[in-house]
Amino acid sequence: MAIKSKQPTISSFFIRKKTTPIVKVEEEQKLKEPASKDNLSMEYDESPTSSDPTPISLSDLPVELLTNNIKSLGGTQTVDFKRERSSSSDTDKAIIKRPRSAVTPEEATALRKEQYAWNPRNTQTELPLSQEEVKRKNEIHNKFVKKLGTPGGVDYLCLSSYERGSEIILNEDEEELADDETEEQEENSRVSALKSKLAFKPKGRSKAGATKASKLTPLEKQYVQIKRANPEVLLIIEVGYKYRFFGQDAATASKELAIFLVPGRMNIDDGDSRDALYSKFASSSIPTQRLHVHVRRLIEKGYKVGVVNQMETAALKAAGDNKNTPFDRKLTHIYTKATYIDDFVSGNDPATHGIGSGGSSGYIMAITEVCDEKSNLSTFGILAVQASTGDVIYDEFMDTIIKNELETRLLHIQPCEILIIGELSTNTAKFVKLFCSSHSSGTSNTRVETTKRQSLLEATSDITEFYSGQILANQEESVSGNQRLEKALEFSDLVKICLSSMLTHMEEYSLQHVFELTDDFNSFTARSHMLLNGNALASLEIYNNQTDNSEKGSLFWVLDHTRTKFGQRLLKKWVGKPLLDREQLEIRISIIEELKSDFNDKIEKITKNMTKLPDLEKGLLRIHYGRCSLSELLTILSGLERVTSSFSYISTPEKFGFKNPTLNEHFFNLSKDHELIAGLLNQFCHTAAKENDLVNFFKLDNSETVFDDIIACKEAITLVEDQLDDHLTEVRAAFKRPTLKYSVVSGLPYLIEIRNTEVSKLVPTNWQKISATRAVSRFRSPRVLKLLQELEVNKEKLRKCCDDRYKQFLTNISKKHYPALRVIISSLSILDCFFSLAAVSSQAEYVKPILVDEPCVDVRDGRHPMVEQIKVGSYVPNHVDMHFSRARSLVITGPNMGGKSSYVRQVALLCIMAQIGCFVPASYARIGLIDAIFTRMGAYDNMLNGESTFMVELNECSYIMKNSTHKSLVLLDEIGRGTGTMDGVAIAHAVLWHFVQNIQSLTLFVTHYPSLATFEADFPKVVKNYHMGFIENKEDSSDDNPNITFLYKIVEGIAHRSYGLNVARLASMPKSVIDVAATKSRELEAKVKSCQRKQWNWRVVGLVQKLREQTGVDRQIEDVTELFKLATS
Repeated sequence: MAIKSKQPTISSFFIRKKTTPIVKVEEEQKLKEPASKDNLSMEYDESPTSSDPTPISLSDLPVELLTNNIKSLGGTQTVDFKRERSSSSDTDKAIIKRPRSAVTPEEATALRKEQYAWNPRNTQTELPLSQEEVKRKNEIHNKFVKKLGTPGGVDYLCLSSYERGSEIILNEDEEELADDETEEQEENSRVSALKSKLAFKPKGRSKAGATKASKLTPLEKQYVQIKRANPEVLLIIEVGYKYRFFGQDAATASKELAIFLVPGRMNIDDGDSRDALYSKFASSSIPTQRLHVHVRRLIEKGYKVGVVNQMETAALKAAGDNKNTPFDRKLTHIYTKATYIDDFVSGNDPATHGIGSGGSSGYIMAITEVCDEKSNLSTFGILAVQASTGDVIYDEFMDTIIKNELETRLLHIQPCEILIIGELSTNTAKFVKLFCSSHSSGTSNTRVETTKRQSLLEATSDITEFYSGQILANQEESVSGNQRLEKALEFSDLVKICLSSMLTHMEEYSLQHVFELTDDFNSFTARSHMLLNGNALASLEIYNNQTDNSEKGSLFWVLDHTRTKFGQRLLKKWVGKPLLDREQLEIRISIIEELKSDFNDKIEKITKNMTKLPDLEKGLLRIHYGRCSLSELLTILSGLERVTSSFSYISTPEKFGFKNPTLNEHFFNLSKDHELIAGLLNQFCHTAAKENDLVNFFKLDNSETVFDDIIACKEAITLVEDQLDDHLTEVRAAFKRPTLKYSVVSGLPYLIEIRNTEVSKLVPTNWQKISATRAVSRFRSPRVLKLLQELEVNKEKLRKCCDDRYKQFLTNISKKHYPALRVIISSLSILDCFFSLAAVSSQAEYVKPILVDEPCVDVRDGRHPMVEQIKVGSYVPNHVDMHFSRARSLVITGPNMGGKSSYVRQVALLCIMAQIGCFVPASYARIGLIDAIFTRMGAYDNMLNGESTFMVELNECSYIMKNSTHKSLVLLDEIGRGTGTMDGVAIAHAVLWHFVQNIQSLTLFVTHYPSLATFEADFPKVVKNYHMGFIENKEDSSDDNPNITFLYKIVEGIAHRSYGLNVARLASMPKSVIDVAATKSRELEAKVKSCQRKQWNWRVVGLVQKLREQTGVDRQIEDVTELFKLATS
């Protein structure tokens, strides 16, 4: 009976195919033992008629047919093996007797496939293996196949040898399964064996210590060591003439920089089984000259980047005792977005818009908070520093749960990095997260770090230690150092904590010395400027427009005509902080007026020089930090020299000839230090500085400085070069080649070039061959090799001496001349802002504002400064007349899209421009000094704090009520629209009453509630009704809804309708929807008029009743007058 074989499993495919040498060994063993029929039987499917056996040679069949694996072919026929000795060969052959007809189609297919299997007998070059080697290879192959052929076998092989356990191997019983064991049993045994291996965990070893240090290169060991110490830093390591990333840093760099990634290990610990496939770390590389380009791109993404540099050169290392050790490398620089100052380009270069562009200002802000759970109030301390310019801003303030005060400071300062000290409350943490996400983009992210909060005692100790150390280090400036220390100790407690944490934080980037430069820190809450809170900055579009959050279309965009980067930064501060001091404002406006009317040759000369200046403010800070390159130093000093030389012939401020003494003083500051800058430029070679040639940078014949160390190194180099020349003379004589010269090929100097036909005759055997072509070969003699090594060592010593001298030179400039150079740059930036405002004021129909102390806004033909710049066509001007004693509150109504919001924004922007010192777009302007502008405009919710649109609206109104004064300008747009009509009208009425009666500020109240028009009757002297003009065109309308023509002109009176259906028509809503809305509108309007008529009738009846009861003539006249008013209303 034929027995059908089971379907082969996947693992049976991996069962080892026995090779011929193994078969031969088995046959020899069988010759020693009597053959057993049971041992030689195989089963085949055979038809009953097949009986004629045909001998088949063993060499003609695949080896597998001689093993137990032949069972997979199926069948019942018994095969007899008989041995015979061939007379012509010593090779044993086995004869298989079997019927030819017994070969099934499956067997034939298998036979055809197996004849292509590799057979070592056909390999001519392979030497025969011994029995021990064959047995050992057989065991290894069996283990591999069983491991690979079981589920999860590949994962097991990917484990490290230690994790697998070298002592854990398969048992012999598992290796040699019985022939009668089914394939299911074999599969189960292998799976269980694999599970036992995978479950094995070595004792006494942790993951942290599992790194295969023995397989890492010395460079990779250095990477692991530095990475463990700085896990949050993305490391860039200098390796020869390129910089390399390793591990996960390489994967990050490959993703962000679009550079090639060489696969390898990702983690420094064996936490990922995929790392076991590799012995080396993944890597990617960038060229040396592109380092700062890629660093900028990484820190813009919010990464913290560290640069690891080689601390020794190849020449010095080769000559030293440690020449067989790896290069010494250290983490020399760490960069973030706010601390990156190693980029210096010219002021008009587009690349300057990289760091800090897009709304950020380069500030890093430290924030700490103390919460009062009972009152839900928080006290904040902040300290912001701009490392590239040295500006420091500090403040301590109280804030409510909606964080208006914190938002105001964040929007003004616009930090690109936030340092959170200690823990923030839940609401504050959500707010900071929302601010960072809203001010981040695909190419720029706001970075957030946290640090431990110190006690007040520890913070005071750190501050005292820092400034005391500076005083001891520089005795010449002990007075100014004591002043800085006294100033710092006068700060509030939370500001001290912020300052201490910032000192520690900046020390990591070697930028803590920025706090030495500012003698007077700037307080944010100093009441010397108008307060513009966060809502006002956004609603009035001071820095960015509300459409795409870009600078175009903002007030700063209109006013910015600066020519330098440092002037642009100062103007941005002026725009965000309009002045309150009338005397300073008058001076600034008079300067603008003079510059506008008298553009003389001095102004033309300085403006031409400004266009070519680099960012001198950042450059001066780089000199102070000691990070200024030779070419940068030449650019900075040359720019200052051009400016100061323009007016070096003028000896006093009065000789500049301007009417305003402040303007004369600023121009004189540009000329008084010309000799100082010329002296600094005279101390070094400009050609060498332009090429960044440090060796030839200093003028050694300078009488002011002695360069003995540099001269000694150069003499040593000259001596070695003379010895090389002498050696060349000797070679010429020996080779009888008087014209022989040293050649330089591919940057390799001092090569002796010999024709190939003469090499065997002339060149000694101890000469080293460097390169060759078909015609010539290039050599170096032992003498040249020795002298070259000595020459390289002397050159490295020279570079080190020059580098030390250059750092001393920068330190000398910073300590002795920083204040004088800072005055020049400060005057340049102020003049740049004056020229910019003068350019704006010179436009057509701009008028000089008249400033008064009493709060008022009286403008004739005022225009929106941004809309008229963008809008094509003429802009419709408008008047505004607000005064503290008359009409200080305006209730503005009108149709939708009629221009109400634009009108109130225009009033606020004209006030800001006047208090900056700029002329305003109007025919007449008389403006009183306003201490703050508050806005409540737009509709949005706050999901993070669980606040609805109406809740946000009321929170902002509450904030304005608490902080506004009678000198404030308040803009309220559609208060009460976020709730039901009755509640909305009631709240709008109450809010307006509070501002009119209690706060008495200048108020512009935009509403769609006609009932609020009664305030004009209730407060006839201080409230006036206005509406945006329009014309109804009923004839042009195809239905009962009239078309509206907007006039965009402010008109006295009140608009009784908002014409919302007209806006629906403009929005292309379906006509059926508009028709239904129009029908419903008419029904509601009829009901309201009916109720009003009934109320009027009852009032008339009441008055008539009073007339009948009263007898006084005067009283009757008053009642009749009131009755007449009702009848005509």
